[in-house]
Amino acid sequence: MARTLIDRLKDKTLTPEALKDRIRHDPSLLPDVLAGLQAPAAAVRYGCGKTLVLLSKEDPALLYPHFQDFVTLLDSPHRILTWNALTILANLTTVDTNKKFEKILDRYYHHLTDGYLVTAATIIDHSPTIAAARPALADRIATTLLATDTLPTGPHLTTECKRILAEKTITALDQIHPHLTRTDHIHKYAARHATSTRPSTRKTAEAFLKKHRGHP
Repeated sequence: MARTLIDRLKDKTLTPEALKDRIRHDPSLLPDVLAGLQAPAAAVRYGCGKTLVLLSKEDPALLYPHFQDFVTLLDSPHRILTWNALTILANLTTVDTNKKFEKILDRYYHHLTDGYLVTAATIIDHSPTIAAARPALADRIATTLLATDTLPTGPHLTTECKRILAEKTITALDQIHPHLTRTDHIHKYAARHATSTRPSTRKTAEAFLKKHRGHP
């Protein structure tokens, strides 16, 4: 029955949202969804991935026993599944009573260097969740995010992409700010981008400085 359910993702007679609800009602379906991440059909792989992302938001404790499966998924040859894994692992920090994330922090953030805008953006966007769950890691996370300025450009990470990442980084740092033990380097980062040629990045940086340093 479970396999039939997953196969229905291919013809879209079952949505990830509906499958998520079925799993919450019957967790015995979960192993088949995890196996579906390796399915040859893209619609099944990505449908299972989206289902697991939704579960990680609504019921992270249900997925926590499979933490290592998602660590392995970070190195998937399919970038969408890597993005799913980055999101899921961040959400699982909210129930990470065994502090498993600390052991994979470097591996997680190494994906900032993958050379893709969406990969880096996914990490940045979910960093406040991680920092809130693990305040002791906040300074380390913030310093790592500042390094996005030094990422090399490429076909999937242009100079304009880096301006987008700077805006996302400042937004993330604003949320992480209460957990930081030092902020001078954070404020200097925002000040550099207050002169960005990208209007939204510039406005975000200016708002950050006004909020945290009283600067216009």
